[in-house]
Amino acid sequence: MKPLLREIWRWRQAYLFMAPAVLLVLAIRFYPTLDAIRLSFYDMHLGRPTRFVGLENYVTMLSDQRLITNLRITAIFAASTVVLSFILGFGFALLLWRASRGFTFFRTVLFIPYVIALIVVALMWRWLLDPVQGLLNYLLTSAGFESVLFLARPITAMWSLIIVAVWNLYPFPMVLLLAGLTSIPQELYAAARVDGVGAWQQLTQITLPLLRPTMFITLTMLTLFSLYAVELPLALTSGGPALSTEILGVRLYVEAFQYFNRGYASTIGVLTLAINIVLVVLYGRIFQSKAYY
Repeated sequence: MKPLLREIWRWRQAYLFMAPAVLLVLAIRFYPTLDAIRLSFYDMHLGRPTRFVGLENYVTMLSDQRLITNLRITAIFAASTVVLSFILGFGFALLLWRASRGFTFFRTVLFIPYVIALIVVALMWRWLLDPVQGLLNYLLTSAGFESVLFLARPITAMWSLIIVAVWNLYPFPMVLLLAGLTSIPQELYAAARVDGVGAWQQLTQITLPLLRPTMFITLTMLTLFSLYAVELPLALTSGGPALSTEILGVRLYVEAFQYFNRGYASTIGVLTLAINIVLVVLYGRIFQSKAYY
C-alpha cells in the first residue's frame, strides 16, 4: 500500500487536474446508472406512493411478451445497424486513406450526416419517405413503379429505420478507422510490396490485424449507440406501425414518460445495460485476444 500512496503523491498534480473531469463523468454517467438500478426495485407510478417491491419488476419483465418482441426487434435493428455502419464506414475510410486529392473535402462531406441533429435527420427522412410528397416515391413513380408506404408497413418501416440510422452513424466508424489506418507504419506496406504481396493480402495480413484495437472501440461504441437509440426511432416511426419498430430505448421512453412507470422503465434500462456489458465482453474476447502493439 505504501508504494501506491507514494505513487499517488508523486502524481498529485496530475490527479488534481483530472479531478473535475472525473467528478463530471461520475455525476452524469455513474450516478444515473446506480440510481436506475436502485429504482428498478421500486414500484413508482405517477400519483401512487412509491414502495419497495424487490424483484417484482424483474419477474414481470420475464413474462412480458411485448418486451420479448422488443428484444427481438432490438436485436435485428442493432445487428443490422452496427454491421452496415461498420462496413460502410470502413469502406469510406479505406477510400479516403488511399485518396491523394480532396482528402479533407470528402472527409468533411462524408462526416456531415453525423453532425446533424437526430430530430432534423428524422424530419428530413420523414419527408423523403412520405408516400405522397416524398422525393423517393416521386422518383419511383416517375420511373414507372408503384408508390411505397415506407413507414406504414412493418418490414419497410424497420428497414427504413435501419437505413436512416446507418446513414447517420457511418461517419463515426469512418473517422475512427481512418485514424487507425493513418497510424499504421507505411514501411510495412512498402516491405510487403517489395516481397510481392498483393493488395488483398496486405489488407488481411497487415491492415486488419493492426486495426483490431480500433475495431474493438468502434464496434463497442456503435453497439452502445444502437441499443440506446431513442430520438431517431421515436421521431421517425414512434415505434410503429403496430409496435414493429419499438426497440428497447423506445419502450423505456414509453414506460417512463407515457405510462409514468419509472420503476419498470428502470428495469428495462438495467436489462439494456446488462446486454451492453455482455456484448462488450464478447467484443473484448474477439478483438483483444492478441496484442499487436
